[in-house]
Parts: sequence; structure tokens; C-alpha cells
Amino acid sequence: FVDWSNGNTNASFSYTMPAATTTLTANFIRQYTVAATAGEGGTITSGTGTYDAGATVNVVATANEGYRFKEWGDHSTNATYTISDINADYNLTASFVATYTFALNQAEGGSVSTTSNNGTYDNGTHITVTATATTPTYRFGYWRINGNDNTQLTNNVYEFDLTANTTVEPVFVRR
Repeated sequence: FVDWSNGNTNASFSYTMPAATTTLTANFIRQYTVAATAGEGGTITSGTGTYDAGATVNVVATANEGYRFKEWGDHSTNATYTISDINADYNLTASFVATYTFALNQAEGGSVSTTSNNGTYDNGTHITVTATATTPTYRFGYWRINGNDNTQLTNNVYEFDLTANTTVEPVFVRR
């Protein structure tokens, strides 16, 4: 309900009929519901509710720490989902993906290269690091992962899928 043709906005009111013929019309506007669900790693921070037809609605998905917004159910990737001129009910689903940091440290006696720079990446990102001794007095020994020596990793190329915050460092040993 919006109002009566006489401007009264109360849905129920007392009206004294005048002596002349009078038409009193109730005015309604269609309303639509916007519902949204957030997957693991985030929340819907605004935009759900009931709206008048023709309204513009912005539904906002916000990622929790350690996650980033991925997409809505229709694969749109803007965290703010805009509905222009609403004319139907909406039921949206936002998805999020865990993110982790990757850091690669240089070490004395060689150089190291990678397919991914230091930074934050989505869970499961494939990373390859390659260590190369830069002088004849050093050779590649093994990889240090998160500060722990991993002497089983003796190949100078190390590949892994990022599933946690990870720091990688080559260890070069003197010949």
C-alpha cells in the first residue's frame, strides 16, 4: 500500500462521505524481495530486504580476513551486485576463496626465481621455484620451508600448490 487518492497514507482511516459523489482509490506498488546467502569466508553486509518495483538495489558481499570475494552465483565478479529497476524477486549466493601469502627469500651462494612473486594468492595456486648456484664454490643443497630445513627436497626445482601461508628459501652449500 502506498496511499489513498486523497493523499492519506494510512491504510485504514475514517472517512466522512461528502454530499457529492466521490471516488476514493487505494494506490499500491509491487514489491520484490532480495535475499542473499554468503558462502564460507564472507558475509552479506547490505542490500537484502523488500524493495518497491523500479528501485535500484546494491547487494554487498564482504570477505572475511584470509579470504577474498570470488563471484556471485551468476558468475559476476564484482562484490557489489547491482540490480537496476528491480522487477522480480532475487535470491543471490556469494562465494569466497581462501587466500594465503607466498614469500620467496634469496640466499647466499645462488639465486632463485619463481612463477609467482611474493604476495597473496588463492588457495591451490600452483607455484614453481627454481634455485641456481651462481658461483662454482656453491651448489644447491635443499629447500627451507617456513623456516624448517627439508633435506628431502634436494631437487633445485620445487613445485607445490599453495594451501597455507608459505615462505620458501633455497639453501646453498659450499662445495
